[in-house]
Amino acid sequence: MGTSDALYVVITRVGDNGEDMETTAETTAVPTEALLLEADERPWAAYASCRETDPTLFFPEAGEKTDKALRICRGCAVLEECRDWALSTRVTYGVWGAMTERKRRRALRRRA
Repeated sequence: MGTSDALYVVITRVGDNGEDMETTAETTAVPTEALLLEADERPWAAYASCRETDPTLFFPEAGEKTDKALRICRGCAVLEECRDWALSTRVTYGVWGAMTERKRRRALRRRA
């Protein structure tokens, strides 16, 4: 990946000790608006199974599998909170609450 098409995102997570941890990642796949959120917007995220996982698993390139991300989500203690947040805020990218982008679009259409 060349420097011109690289995207640097800062991912803030709450660590086990309650302090914010920042990770900088170089990617072209992870949309920044999905990751650059204040901790108080998603307090449940501190307990999410994905918080110690590579975020690119949850933001696959077109045609990539989402099996690993979905498996992590299905075993997560805050799956419902994550899913509800993703649906209520209409997150358009990535796997959230064991739902792919397509599944969230379908769920939103059914609610309408």
